[in-house]
Amino acid sequence: MFAGPDGGRTLGLVKKFNASNPDVRVSMQRMDAGLYYNKLFVAGLAGRGPEIFVVHADVLPRFARAHLLEDLGVLRDRDGWASGDFDSQVMNAVTFEGRMRAIPWDIHPVGLYYNAELFRRAGVVDEAGRPRPPTNREEFLEAIRKINQLGEKGFAFTWLRTNLYTIMRQFGGRLFSEDGRRCTLDDPRNIEALQFCV
Repeated sequence: MFAGPDGGRTLGLVKKFNASNPDVRVSMQRMDAGLYYNKLFVAGLAGRGPEIFVVHADVLPRFARAHLLEDLGVLRDRDGWASGDFDSQVMNAVTFEGRMRAIPWDIHPVGLYYNAELFRRAGVVDEAGRPRPPTNREEFLEAIRKINQLGEKGFAFTWLRTNLYTIMRQFGGRLFSEDGRRCTLDDPRNIEALQFCV
């Protein structure tokens, strides 16, 4: 993890912290995400895990159930963090069984990129002839159909895990139950989302 540009920025933050806190020493380790989570989990179970680490929201319940994450709400309350510092959906992602288990680090927004010239050629335009990105499911499917008729590919998943989950959420589904204990892939809303994708 943190092998790309995030790695350099994060290392810069670590160096800045170390320079301004001479009594505390933070060291940063980078490794493949698959290896990272396995190594981190086993080290935590053995009581040898790091004091600070990054854990993605989809992995957080596993670490929380194993009692490897502290209740950070105690620190939040003690230090008076403003309740509006973080978006409520982001806070929901780091909350497990009613307790704040992590501090939000970043958010990965999803956007729609489109080829304006291809939209013009396919007739996916507004009244003035400007490319018009779709604003709902029906417009999205219609744009794909028109682009496919040109012999072009109408849509491509850039990263299946993120794209699929985003579409599942748009259909009202989710991967796990609210308490994080049950997989809900068989929820009719998720099935509808999967059928939409194919």
